[in-house]
Amino acid sequence: MQYRMNRIKSVLFTIVLTVMLPSCYAHDTACNENDLVCNDLLWLAYLTFKTPGRFIALGAGGAMYYSNSGLSGSWVDTSPGTTDQMNAVAFGNNRVVAVGDNNQIWSSPEGEPGTWTQHTNSIAGNIEDIVYAQKRFVLVGSGALVYYAEEDNLDNWINVTFTGGVNFAGIEYARGRFVAVANTCNTWYSDSADMGTWQDSSAGCGSNYFAVASDDSQFFAAGTGGYVGASADATAGSWSAVGPGSSNIFGAAYGNGTYIITGLSGTIRGAAALNSAAWTTRFTSGAGTLQAATYGDGLFVVVGHSGAPRVIISSDGVNWSDLSAEIPTANLYGVGFGYLSRKGPLYEPLY
Repeated sequence: MQYRMNRIKSVLFTIVLTVMLPSCYAHDTACNENDLVCNDLLWLAYLTFKTPGRFIALGAGGAMYYSNSGLSGSWVDTSPGTTDQMNAVAFGNNRVVAVGDNNQIWSSPEGEPGTWTQHTNSIAGNIEDIVYAQKRFVLVGSGALVYYAEEDNLDNWINVTFTGGVNFAGIEYARGRFVAVANTCNTWYSDSADMGTWQDSSAGCGSNYFAVASDDSQFFAAGTGGYVGASADATAGSWSAVGPGSSNIFGAAYGNGTYIITGLSGTIRGAAALNSAAWTTRFTSGAGTLQAATYGDGLFVVVGHSGAPRVIISSDGVNWSDLSAEIPTANLYGVGFGYLSRKGPLYEPLY
């Protein structure tokens, strides 16, 4: 015991905070998850050796690339083997799950090349986005698709489609709530994602939503005509217009006090607050579409296409570096960030 304590004393402050949190437990180990003494010791050791996060970018022809830093020279081809377009990725329960057109669902322990497993399913359509929360993966797509699978059974996707006539483009989880967005300003929310729990909160703004994100205090959805809607809880009547107007927006992200939206003409806009007057242009290439954005480990990563893949990064949301030349082929349509497990006795997710 003394030996272990000597090894972890450099992170003592983090340890103290961690073990006091009631939600901190070490599952998938030999310990009983209600055993506080055992769990505390495992988390102490685990935090000492935790690995950094990982970015994964996805696109046309089944293209997929990962990077542990997002920086120049770090992107590695990890394409799983499909020729269908891949659109989105989520991290949870010691695995990465990627989804795409023609009901493509693939998973991998860490997203490394050669480790992907395809999951057969009866979903009919293109899957546009996926999120992990409450020990389940929830996906949305064209044709009003909404499905979920429990974290330990990705071969059993449960259909909870609850409406028709919409094409869901994005889903987010924050504040204990799933929020899905679609065309014609459709927004729906659920606190569990179960059948019969989804509530319509559509605002009728006339925009087609393509993305939704959160700053953990409010949701913001972005779409055509530069429209951005914001809401603290995504309920009916709570959405307000906070966008800059102008060209279509396809990606949205938040990090370190900065909101980012991306779209046509290779444009990235940023703001320190969600109001229409706050948005300023932070980057533009004048061509192509910046399709998606994410934030993790102190870095924004934006991906897209202009007849060739686009990867653009920033640590502050103001100054941007274009790494597009480092991705040899394929237009990119999605990007995600998550923390991974470290292989070994303490094989645990960092969330």
